[in-house]
Amino acid sequence: KDIITDPEIHSHPGMILTKPSARAGGAFFAAVFVLVSVFFVGLSQQLIGFYAAILMLGILGYVDDFQNTHPTSTFRILENPLLRLILIFAAVSLIIMSGIRIGFIGNPFGGFINFDSFIINIGSNQIPVLSVIFTLVWVAWILNLLSWSNGIDGQYAGIIGIASVIVAVLALRFAPLELIHKQSAMLAEICAGAAFGFTKYTWYPSKIMWGFGALSAGLVIATISILIKGKIVLSVL
Repeated sequence: KDIITDPEIHSHPGMILTKPSARAGGAFFAAVFVLVSVFFVGLSQQLIGFYAAILMLGILGYVDDFQNTHPTSTFRILENPLLRLILIFAAVSLIIMSGIRIGFIGNPFGGFINFDSFIINIGSNQIPVLSVIFTLVWVAWILNLLSWSNGIDGQYAGIIGIASVIVAVLALRFAPLELIHKQSAMLAEICAGAAFGFTKYTWYPSKIMWGFGALSAGLVIATISILIKGKIVLSVL
């Protein structure tokens, strides 16, 4: 599809490419991760929203990489940072609607800060507003924090892979182990395998770049950290 960044055509002051490199690697990561996860982990109400959010970011990344390499494309509107942020929040909302959200955080002075204590009733639905807002902001922050490494050959795949291995180990720290903990560990292992597999192609000089779809990999780690209550550890990573 000619989704290729050519240093002789696409000039940028931070460009280190010396040869043309394909884009949209993140879209393929999203597709592979979801297919393998459905096969080995299966489906549930929570996981369906999780998979949908990952695919949404993968598709968004593919479209963004297309417009980035086709200056006359009608998708150039995706260059608007506010629109990008809104679309990221929309993807994270799919996870929240499936029941994955941050209900509390530890209080450094003792105890917990409960986000579920502030609820708004809309019709027959109860909306934990603080929990929803905190989840939206925190996941979006993690996605962007990780994606800062998505400009150097091999680095992003390594960071995602190493973080996934650590998250998988953390998922198995509970006693007794519940189904969600085992599923979280498997999802993290699949993410690690897909990321490390990418290093062959993203190592310098890269043959393919993650592109904007790299956010899908960040979403995997951010979501699993919520499921295993490992948010602080992920922030340190």
